[in-house]
Amino acid sequence: MKEPGKKYNDEDNMLVNDLRSIVSKARSKAFAAVNYSLVKRNWRIGQRIVEQEQNGASRAEYGKHVIEVASAALTKEFGKGFSETNIMNFKKFYLKFKELTIPQTVSEEFKKQKQQTLSDELSSHFQKGQTQSAQFELRLLPWSHYERLIRVEDKKAREWYAKEAFEQGWSFRTLNRNINTLYYERLLMSKKKQPV
Repeated sequence: MKEPGKKYNDEDNMLVNDLRSIVSKARSKAFAAVNYSLVKRNWRIGQRIVEQEQNGASRAEYGKHVIEVASAALTKEFGKGFSETNIMNFKKFYLKFKELTIPQTVSEEFKKQKQQTLSDELSSHFQKGQTQSAQFELRLLPWSHYERLIRVEDKKAREWYAKEAFEQGWSFRTLNRNINTLYYERLLMSKKKQPV
């Protein structure tokens, strides 16, 4: 073992750099997988709540009942993270981001792809020069971002913030600041100004 203060030789440095790269890439993939699972879980819970409510009788009372039941059952089984407020956020997430076509299971997605003709598959995979997975990933942000975006009422603004957050790699702090300072709205206003 190296003593503190001793320098690595060039070969040791190469090894250490390679190991750092391996660990860093694996960590990034793990974070991405956890984030995808969290986003998928929350979207699917929201979807199921909405479906249940639409089959219910009087909407307001029944909707409240569904949220209470879901929160109590999930909290009892899985612990924190399923308060009534969170369940409501999952529902809002689904309602405001329905276009996030999150597949139910891998096998169902595979069956759908298998049923497509080759020409359909090629046309869907190469729209605008992107693969289908790249188009989906365009909308995949961390859950904290979606949690903030669902509070943006204007649909165009919400979609613009989501697109920019992904393309520009905005952190949650940057996204929150830009929403709070009405960045999108200010950009629209600056485009509408008449020259003097």
